[in-house]
Amino acid sequence: MGLLVGLLVLLSAFPGSGQSRVRQPESEPPATSAGTDPLAIRLGEEVVTVRAERQSRTGEHDYLAQGNVEVSYRDLLLKADRVCGNESTREVEGEGNVYFEQGLTRLHASRFKFNLDSRTGTFYDVRGKTQVEFQGRSDTGFLFQAKEVQKVGADEYRIVDGTVTACEDPVPKWSFSAKGADFKVDEPVNLRHAVFRIKKLPLFYSPFLRAPTSERQRRTGFLLPSTGNSSSRGRSVSGAFFLTLGRSVDLLTRADYYSKRGPAGGLNFKARPNQHSSISAVGYLARDRKGFGGQSAQVTAETRWDNGFRAVADVDVVSSQEFRQVYGRTFNTISRPDEVSSAFLTRNFSSDSLNIFGERRSTIFSRERAVTSRTFPSLNLNGHRRRIKDWPIYFSYDTSVEGMGRTDALLSTPSVVQRFDFHPRLSIPIIRWSGISLTPSVGWRETFYSNRLDSQSPTGVGPRDLSRSAFDLELDWRGPGLQRVFQVGQHRLKHLIEPSITYRYISGVDDFRDTILFDEKDIFSNSNEVEYVFTNRFFARRPTSDGGTTTGEVLSLSIGQKVFFDPTFGGALIPGRRNVLFPANTLSAFAYLDGTRRVSPVVSRLRFTPAERYTVDFRTDYDPEVQRLRASSVAGRVNLSQYFLGLTYYNTRNLPPNQFPSNQIRARLGRSSPQGISAALSFVHNFTTRRRQYTAAQLAYNWDCCGVAVHLRHVGLRQFNPRLDNESQVRFSFFLKNIGSFGTLRRREQLF
Repeated sequence: MGLLVGLLVLLSAFPGSGQSRVRQPESEPPATSAGTDPLAIRLGEEVVTVRAERQSRTGEHDYLAQGNVEVSYRDLLLKADRVCGNESTREVEGEGNVYFEQGLTRLHASRFKFNLDSRTGTFYDVRGKTQVEFQGRSDTGFLFQAKEVQKVGADEYRIVDGTVTACEDPVPKWSFSAKGADFKVDEPVNLRHAVFRIKKLPLFYSPFLRAPTSERQRRTGFLLPSTGNSSSRGRSVSGAFFLTLGRSVDLLTRADYYSKRGPAGGLNFKARPNQHSSISAVGYLARDRKGFGGQSAQVTAETRWDNGFRAVADVDVVSSQEFRQVYGRTFNTISRPDEVSSAFLTRNFSSDSLNIFGERRSTIFSRERAVTSRTFPSLNLNGHRRRIKDWPIYFSYDTSVEGMGRTDALLSTPSVVQRFDFHPRLSIPIIRWSGISLTPSVGWRETFYSNRLDSQSPTGVGPRDLSRSAFDLELDWRGPGLQRVFQVGQHRLKHLIEPSITYRYISGVDDFRDTILFDEKDIFSNSNEVEYVFTNRFFARRPTSDGGTTTGEVLSLSIGQKVFFDPTFGGALIPGRRNVLFPANTLSAFAYLDGTRRVSPVVSRLRFTPAERYTVDFRTDYDPEVQRLRASSVAGRVNLSQYFLGLTYYNTRNLPPNQFPSNQIRARLGRSSPQGISAALSFVHNFTTRRRQYTAAQLAYNWDCCGVAVHLRHVGLRQFNPRLDNESQVRFSFFLKNIGSFGTLRRREQLF
């Protein structure tokens, strides 16, 4: 604190501290009709026009204009009470209520000297502003006040002994005072011997400073350094350098030092080569003296070609889960257990699609347990439902040729396990009448693997190939929609009941226990089941944001269950362990097969949307075999003008080996306003451990030209990893209009 006070006292002695008042320039003086004929001055093939109430000749080439004088030439306009000039030298001088306008720049001054030929000159005792245009609209770029402003080029200016700001107050909330400043219209301002001030209080001095006048301007240079504090990493000092490599390419380099951890740094690269392509790459590394150092990289890229092909890459690589937990910026990053990198090339045709795909996925359950799967190369060709001639028959198919790999605690496959899968299907809608439909579908699935599971092998995988042939039949029946309209007070309510029943029969998957499980294609198993779902929907008229009305769903309730006629799924089910099989997994999001079953849990969902601003969603899984709820959740959101609330609660019971207990709530609430006070609170609480996993609170105040935000965060890292210490952190951000944000709080980490 003593150092800060000393710095402020030292800064107050810098020159230019008196230039702190920047007022909004007066509006343009009203135009008046000239009392005499205008004077025309030839400049080559163009003409300078001078209008005034009184004009007279004072020499062979000299003239004098008085009273509401207007000098106009091209896009240039000069106004003053008195103007004298010379037709030969094209020099003009003026005084009294001077107003100058050219392009996006406006000046008010006491007097001026100007050369019409070169369009350069000097203005004295100036108040001015320059505007910026973006997407068809103009906004104030910055305001300035100066002892002298020199126009040194077509759209270039030099400020002498002045101040620059974006605030229109008589005493600006913030400003830069400088001995000199150069700027070009719609370009950043280069300040020399600049002092940054809050009101009249000097806070920061720089011998040279480049300040943008619009948020979309990009220039190479050092960013202002920042400092912060964390209970886990200690005091931090950060600096950054921004490098523009082209019109749409830039690179940001960061250097951090943590008093408890050591040095760290990162790179952030962004490019948009053309309107159809973009790439973003973020890398970070740390030499952690406590042993949790490492590096991480995230790359996202996308491009489209005129021939219809589209390529996307999303790469996420981290050296260790502990590094992600220590240096992660957001709670989702810290708590995420998996690491996924994927890329694909795709092309959609009229009824077919081609996909070339590659992925690496690693899921970490503990330091000793991790599952890593690989898919590369992968070629997929899919055909969407198409009608065969004029017959009521529809054909679709799904085929793929892939190289797969998997490593976990129990098995380790070769680097490439070949898999070929072909699944054609025919659908025949035989009934479509009065809201009733019946659609049978038949398919054949042929799958080949170059390897299979082998309990005798030390890796758990043997070299023998495996072929599976399966026949599947599906009957989809949609019952008649029963509906009725009720009058509830002055409102009409429409009730609609939609029943559906689906029968599935799959046969031929006799070697399921020899199949290596990579993804959803491999859990395809024998089954003989019926699935039924009853859905109730309620519709009503409700107002919209534009003052009109619309018909929308206000309430829906669906209840569904499966009945299994083959409780062992053709022998695929292994009692006493967690089983995930298709199609048993199509109704519930939670695994429930740990033994033979006749019925699945009853899955219900209730969704209540009384208005566009309110939504509540309830979900439950009730298991009649154990006679208890397996899982339940509630999620809701409320948006009321500037206020918002988001809530998610979920609970799972302790039913090993399929699921383990969890009882957690996530909430986010607050008020967000473009001006004035904004506040928000976000937290994640685990009722099972009785501990808060994450808490974040943010308080901000925004003015018309600046804003300040303070962010408090606590992460219970010890709940994710006992080797780590919990982290508490205070971050801040100071926003200046048209310049940007400074501090340790980044935009993507803010709560509003």
